[in-house]
Amino acid sequence: MPDNVSLEAGATIFGGADTAMMMVKSVGVQKNDDVLLIGASGGIGSYLYQMLISLEANVIILSSERSRNYTQMIFPDAKVVTKIKDVDNKSIKFVLDTAGNESLLNQSESKLLDGGTLFTSALPTYHKLRLDIHSVFNNLPISPKQYKKIIEMLSKGTLKAQINKVFEMNDVKLAQHYEDETASRGRIVLKIND
Repeated sequence: MPDNVSLEAGATIFGGADTAMMMVKSVGVQKNDDVLLIGASGGIGSYLYQMLISLEANVIILSSERSRNYTQMIFPDAKVVTKIKDVDNKSIKFVLDTAGNESLLNQSESKLLDGGTLFTSALPTYHKLRLDIHSVFNNLPISPKQYKKIIEMLSKGTLKAQINKVFEMNDVKLAQHYEDETASRGRIVLKIND
């Protein structure tokens, strides 16, 4: 890691920034594409939003009511809605999902343009309802070159790691309970002895 990237921030790359990059690359988001991002407060979604903005995509975040204030705090310029009905029908090219709520995915399909793409990182067995859209799931690894790009973006400040809480290694059980009992707010990191 470069000196200006903490080990804690570096730890958020795995299962966070790398998954976000894989999603963006899998669907091919371009400048000015209209994207509905479901779930931007967690470790994947927060990186995904930042990557989409760096591509100059037009992003609407669909947030739960309990995560709305947090999401708006970390991304003050973001367009955040809490109800799927607040997104126009057939106005979105890509739905990118990190939440894994099947009912919400079903509803989001109506927001996609004909030929639009729905990518879920959380429901590998999701079956689309519309025949005129694409549904994508994959969990392929990204290349070493893409990891290098993520590290460079962290070093330059283009990406910022959202770290919820850091626990000592001997507090693994406490960390697991914390993860289960709190809303998704960035990554939870276990600190390995220095």
